[in-house]
Amino acid sequence: MKKFFLLLFAVIITVGTMAQQESSENNATKSPYKLEKGSVTTELNFSPFGIISNIDNESLSFGSFTMPALRLRYAFSNKLALRANIGLDFGHNKINENLDNISDEYYYKRVTTGKNIGKSNYTEFSFAPGIEYHFGKWERLSLYVGGELFLGFKITQSTADLNKKVLVYEKNGYDGLFYLNQEITTISTIKTKNCSYSCDSWGCYYDQTGIMFFGINALTGFDVYIYKGLYLGAEISLGYVHSWALKSSVKGNSFSETKTYNQTIKTETPIDEIFDDKIVEGRLAFKCNPMIRLGWRF
Repeated sequence: MKKFFLLLFAVIITVGTMAQQESSENNATKSPYKLEKGSVTTELNFSPFGIISNIDNESLSFGSFTMPALRLRYAFSNKLALRANIGLDFGHNKINENLDNISDEYYYKRVTTGKNIGKSNYTEFSFAPGIEYHFGKWERLSLYVGGELFLGFKITQSTADLNKKVLVYEKNGYDGLFYLNQEITTISTIKTKNCSYSCDSWGCYYDQTGIMFFGINALTGFDVYIYKGLYLGAEISLGYVHSWALKSSVKGNSFSETKTYNQTIKTETPIDEIFDDKIVEGRLAFKCNPMIRLGWRF
């Protein structure tokens, strides 16, 4: 994968260099390429290989497919340009889990049947105004450095419907056969907002997943104009991110029925919890976004 990105980078640089060699040095009119005073550009940033970053992990790793931003730029001189990124990322996931399982021990046998059906989605929005300084004497290749401020939020939602039955068989010491000892039925419906929520035999656990964030980036990149106003490019950045968790909630209902011999115990538990832990985090983050920046200069 690293070789692929190095090759892609080399191809773009080669194209820009060849295009420059083909350009006319005697052309004194306004160049159809690059930014000039009064130029406006708009572009879409596609990231088919995700974003390589250390924001969420200690080591660099690839993210999922993203199409993070629409970028607008306005050049108020031949070298300086204002920019604004408007980012929108969203996704969803569905779960249709079959819980059928048999656990066979020496004295006990547990037969589990049921379904766990759920879905989750997230929406992330960001806005990042900034400035770029362009340099280089090539006609179709423009290098730049700059900086930007950014702020945004990520909100999540999920639903889960659980219908599970567990039959517990106990081994008889006289004949060595297994007899039904206990039947446990569990039915629950849960909705979460800005929170992941799971339960096991030890208890229930949550994690606040909704966040607000802001920060600052130092960045560098390049544009390669392939035909008049049409260009491609890439960018990397180093910045500081400050984030804090949003208030989250879990609502729903859980019903259980336990049958043992001649006794039946039924319990119904409403779930209505709010989590507002003051989780605040600041971190220095390097991002290498091997994106396809496709833009047009007006």
